[in-house]
Amino acid sequence: MHLYPFIHYDCFHAVSCMIWEPNAVHKVDLTVLDIGWTIMQKVDKLPETCDYLVLGIVFSLLIMFTPTFYRIYHSKDQLESLDYHQLAEICTAAKLAFGHNWRYVRL
Repeated sequence: MHLYPFIHYDCFHAVSCMIWEPNAVHKVDLTVLDIGWTIMQKVDKLPETCDYLVLGIVFSLLIMFTPTFYRIYHSKDQLESLDYHQLAEICTAAKLAFGHNWRYVRL
């Protein structure tokens, strides 16, 4: 019993196809299985490259740094009004709290 009885599907019907090769074009009649097998053979003959890996890493880095660039661009007014004396005090407080070495506490 078919899952969809209104669809008649027979994989042994041939379909007219054109296969392009570097020096010639062939017109052949192939079944659905033959078409799939031919595509798999052509893909297996292609050399493996890491282009997609590099492209994926580049886009991942771009997506990762987009929020940072956005915030830096839109907070340039805040950076201009930053009081560097307060920043130095925060840095000194952090050095007093944590020190250069976690075993050494300066009093």
